Amino acid sequence: MARLAIIGYCQTVALLNALGSWREALRADAALSGVDFDDPVGWEAVNTEGQLYDLVPDAPYSALAGSRFCLLNASTHPAARYQSGSDGQIVYAAALERFLTAAAGFDAVVSLVNGSELYSDHLKLDFPDFDCFPYDADAAGLPPVDALYVDRAAHQATSWVRASLTVMRQMLPNQRIIHISPPPPLHGVSTERRVRPSLQIKWHRAVLAQLRRDTQALGVDFIEAGADAMTADGFLKPDYADGETRGNVLFGRLLAQDLLKRV
Repeated sequence: MARLAIIGYCQTVALLNALGSWREALRADAALSGVDFDDPVGWEAVNTEGQLYDLVPDAPYSALAGSRFCLLNASTHPAARYQSGSDGQIVYAAALERFLTAAAGFDAVVSLVNGSELYSDHLKLDFPDFDCFPYDADAAGLPPVDALYVDRAAHQATSWVRASLTVMRQMLPNQRIIHISPPPPLHGVSTERRVRPSLQIKWHRAVLAQLRRDTQALGVDFIEAGADAMTADGFLKPDYADGETRGNVLFGRLLAQDLLKRV
């Protein structure tokens, strides 16, 4: 048995849908009565402000009985951030502090504080001025983007995730923390991430590499998307996608199975 305290943004819903029943607890809260939880995107309006709600796991995940969750949205974004630079003082939302205070008695904290903006708000265009060795041109004959630029951009884009995990570790120094990565991108030039496929996957790999370094440094376990959800070249299979930047319940089940093995 393991009681989990789960926190995250929109990426969290795929995991919650896979684990069991969670909308009922939100529907019972009068403060959230205006949200249409049957609307596929209705849950994006939900912000529990750090308050924990009951997750009722389905039979395959009964070992997680007693787990609770907290959903955040754009009104509490970022959950934490550096005031200046990547090593400056961290400021964080009251909702994050409230969640961590409540999570202190749980067996583990599960973080999905990854937003879709890791892919949609950065590196939206190709940057031929940065192209250089060792990346070869892709099949379309387009030049590559310098890995040094991508790495710098990935470090900047993940700074608020790093700050959030740092606050978690500082407030819960002896507690197990598990961070779940965002899903890989779908293949193809998208309207939201206006980049060619070869750059999309390069960007995703740079983000994962940065998250691996950050979680290792903080003593945080890291769960990545399973191979079953990915194509041979690392993209998210369409059957596991909910839009361009999120996984669906099938993707959530893979995460849930991996999570169950670890706790």
